[in-house]
Amino acid sequence: MTQNHCAFCDICPIKQAGATIEHFRPTSKFPLLACTWTNLFYCCHACNEQKGEEFEETLLKPDEEGYSFDYFFVINFSSYKLEPNPQRSEAEQKRAKDTIRLYGLNDLDRPEDRESVLARYLDSNNPDKDRFPYRYLF
Repeated sequence: MTQNHCAFCDICPIKQAGATIEHFRPTSKFPLLACTWTNLFYCCHACNEQKGEEFEETLLKPDEEGYSFDYFFVINFSSYKLEPNPQRSEAEQKRAKDTIRLYGLNDLDRPEDRESVLARYLDSNNPDKDRFPYRYLF
């Protein structure tokens, strides 16, 4: 379903990044959802660890109807950080900010990694987007 990419940061191959299963709604707060399919996401260790047991209703859920990366986020190509899409409503921008913060999407050298990935992609003889992390860069 995720083509071996993290459902939140899109790193791949996820097996090298420490594959885990993210409980979108944490089991400590929502124990009845612990094994509910719609609460489970294939995720890298870094995203899972960053979020931990935190949860906010505003978090963006990657499988929610109408979700699109480009709708909620933009890339600042001078810093390679994710930012809320300024064309969205204040509430939608808050959802993007909360998701960036809780999953640490601009932490752990991720902006530098995005810059490196984009350079590798542009130099590639086989630019199959699914073979690269951060497909939203292309």
